[in-house]
Amino acid sequence: MIGYLKGTLLNIKDSTCIIYTSCGVGYQVLIPLQTLKKLSKNKEVELYIKTIVKDNDIELYGFLTKEEKDTFEMLLKINQLGPKIALNIISLYSLKELESIVIKGDWKALTHVPGIGPKLAKRILLELKENILKPVSESYFSKDPVYCAALSALVNLGYKEEEVKTFLESVMKEKKDISEKELIKETLKRISKELPL
Repeated sequence: MIGYLKGTLLNIKDSTCIIYTSCGVGYQVLIPLQTLKKLSKNKEVELYIKTIVKDNDIELYGFLTKEEKDTFEMLLKINQLGPKIALNIISLYSLKELESIVIKGDWKALTHVPGIGPKLAKRILLELKENILKPVSESYFSKDPVYCAALSALVNLGYKEEEVKTFLESVMKEKKDISEKELIKETLKRISKELPL
């Protein structure tokens, strides 16, 4: 599998370009539009590559940074989300912007991405909460007494612990120094929009 390419950028068209390497081989690579805007034709470029093999075809997806590639691979883990839509998401939003969308629960922002409707946007948002917020929460929020108390209260109300954690964490990331009472109140508002009791 190809994981990295260094060469000259040729034939840019839409989100596709040719990377001509020093060994005389040209590789067709799909690149996020945000990345293409930073590149210049006939200039040397170094890209992190994600190789995807499907049926009888091999596709190469290129990224300027490892963070971009990691974000792309994270999106590919979402059920039934293909590489083209994942690339469209990265073309429109950076990882920081995706984190903000997840924290705010703004599924409508994802519908601005070509190929994503409301139903898919909501599912992507829920799965991104697991991938983006959970790793942060496990190392930080679990030691916060306000978080622990609010989590316990919500579990006592009948909600499953794993279901409400991401809602609690999104509120705490967005609102610093929030009281236990306000944290529970705000979390319940968000839960009521997405989870039945």
